[in-house]
Order: sequence, then structure tokens, then C-alpha cells
Amino acid sequence: MRVFFHPVGAIRKVHNFLTVGAPAPLQRAGVAVMQLPVSYYEELAKLYQQKRNHILQILDTVGIPYFVPKGAYYVFADISKFGYKTDVEFATYLIK
Repeated sequence: MRVFFHPVGAIRKVHNFLTVGAPAPLQRAGVAVMQLPVSYYEELAKLYQQKRNHILQILDTVGIPYFVPKGAYYVFADISKFGYKTDVEFATYLIK
């Protein structure tokens, strides 16, 4: 008689451990960051805003339209006018 492995039980166990119990190192890290002064986060926010604004300035200079982020430091650029099928194809072109 052949016994087939059914992955559902294993998947449930992994899901429980990943979503229910946070690993001890992450708990320690959470405590550490909660003890940092508010000024740390204010400076970090300023730094991210400066970096984001620098990227937006570059995109303006080269004429690539983008969606202005509201609360995030990353930018979604609209590369459709360049005629590439995918973003990976466009990135590969830029690298070459």
C-alpha cells in the first residue's frame, strides 16, 4: 500500500508559526526600536523624503512620468511610453 504525503498539514503548521508566534529575535528588535527617541524617526523620515525627492528630480530631468507617493519613500514610474513589454525588459535595457 502506497501512502501519499499531503502537504496541507505541514502548510498549516508553517502558517501558524509564521503568523501566530513572532520569533524571539524580532521581539527583541521590536523592544529596541520602541526605545529609540522620537527624534530618530523624525530624522529618518527627513532622510527618506530627501532621497525620494532626489529620485523625483531625476525622473523630472529625464522626462519619465511617475506617481507621487503619499507617505512612502518609493516611486512608481510610468515607463509605458518607452515601448517595452515589461518592466524587466526596460530595466535590462537600462543596464545594458
